[in-house]
Amino acid sequence: MEGEILVGEGPPLHIHHREDEYFHVLAGEIEFYIGEETIRGTAGTWVFAPRYIKHSYRNVNSTGARLEFGFQPAVIEFCFQEVGKVIVVEEPDWADQAASIANKCGVEFL
Repeated sequence: MEGEILVGEGPPLHIHHREDEYFHVLAGEIEFYIGEETIRGTAGTWVFAPRYIKHSYRNVNSTGARLEFGFQPAVIEFCFQEVGKVIVVEEPDWADQAASIANKCGVEFL
């Protein structure tokens, strides 16, 4: 999967209980938080986040950044589709709904 990460944006700290996650910085500068380690990545950097380890990232560039990410095993894509539907609608409790969907998919927001 690939996405544009806006300045200062990124997901909340979370843990995947079912899959490992990897990231590939395509453009810009991303700061990754994997366990207790902070890694600053620029275009070409690959970062691995094992399952059961808390992680997150933020675009620390002054412009947009592009990030490719994937999962092993690759079964969580369904969750992104479902969470995306809730976020687009922006219902008053969208954050709680998104967290509930993620939890069903083995992702725990911290």
